[in-house]
Amino acid sequence: IPVPRTVAPAMMQQVAALLTGLKYGRCQEVDSPTTCSGCGTMKTGAKDGQGNPISVGCLVRIEANGDKFRVTARTLHPVVSQGVKETFCKVLKAL
Repeated sequence: IPVPRTVAPAMMQQVAALLTGLKYGRCQEVDSPTTCSGCGTMKTGAKDGQGNPISVGCLVRIEANGDKFRVTARTLHPVVSQGVKETFCKVLKAL
C-alpha cells in the first residue's frame, strides 16, 4: 500500500496502536522497528451448530518499506484473510 510519506518510527507506533485498538494481541519479540505483528479472533456472521458465531483465528503482519506497507493476513479461511487484509489496508491509507 503506498502512503504519502516515508514511514517513520512514529508511524509504526500508530500501526502498533491500531493492532491493539482492533483487539489484536501483539506478538512479542518478533518485530523489528519496521514491522508489527499481531493475532486475534474474528467472529463471522456464520453460525455453528448451537447458533453461536463462528470464530476464526487470524495472524496479521504489517511491514514498512520506505513509503509502502505490506500487509499479510493468515486464517484458515481465504475469504476471512482477504477481508482482514482489506480492512487493514483501508485503515493504513488513512494514517
